[in-house]
Amino acid sequence: MKQWTEHPKAREEFLAEVDRLPVDIAEDFIERTEKSVLDILSQPHGWPKVHYWVEPPTVRWRAIKPFRIRIVYYYHESEVRVIAYAHEARKPGYWRDRLT
Repeated sequence: MKQWTEHPKAREEFLAEVDRLPVDIAEDFIERTEKSVLDILSQPHGWPKVHYWVEPPTVRWRAIKPFRIRIVYYYHESEVRVIAYAHEARKPGYWRDRLT
């Protein structure tokens, strides 16, 4: 299995979303997030590219349904790096400074 890491701010976003949700829904969110990460690890190039991001690295996203959260990540040298757990209503590309 491929390795994966999270940007610290991505982790903060994830935990903030868990804290915001009622316990039973938070448990579902955690399970669906874990499944989504496994999906990404099994096929990192299989998810859509962020269409407005044209610089390297290639940034992709995977939706966590039915939640309005997207896992924003890139794949480099056998490692997946999660850079955001972005709510669909947030400003696109707010996470770009996490790529440096």
